[in-house]
Amino acid sequence: MSNEPVASPFLQALGDAPQQTEMLFGMPVVIMARGRIPQALLDLKVAGFGVLHDLTANEKKEGLEVVYQLLRLSDGARGTLKAQLPHEQLVMPSVVAIHPGAEWHEREVFDMFGISFSDHPDLRRILLPEDWEGHPLRKDYPVGGFKDTTPLWAFEEAASLQKLPERTLLEEDILKGQE
Repeated sequence: MSNEPVASPFLQALGDAPQQTEMLFGMPVVIMARGRIPQALLDLKVAGFGVLHDLTANEKKEGLEVVYQLLRLSDGARGTLKAQLPHEQLVMPSVVAIHPGAEWHEREVFDMFGISFSDHPDLRRILLPEDWEGHPLRKDYPVGGFKDTTPLWAFEEAASLQKLPERTLLEEDILKGQE
């Protein structure tokens, strides 16, 4: 048995573009320079890999990596593209022009990891408030969050949204059970 990767439609569509290739559970995983990702995605789309079913990021010791997972519906072939970014240069080219559904995925990666996407049509937070500090999925984010952050439920406006019955936090019946 050979250790060479099996020729796959995914790898054939990329030609000689990949920097590093490996097979993981029979699926090709390709690492390439960030600037080559848009053209690679376009080539893959032409080859039938038209479904970008996930776009996410991971943090590694050297920096972050942006991960694009693709699917070809005609035969179920799958493949993954990755681009590694150093901590000092967290910018990727947007792929919204190629895969319009990537708009929200890129916003989520921006929100959670702090990776900017150049030429994105509406790059702003999608899950957290605009004034939120930090990026919660980064390893340098405090485990318990920032200590001076007031939770949403502490605001009077939030109480009306919850429609909770009026009561004090420590009612007599609750305290009796702890004695």
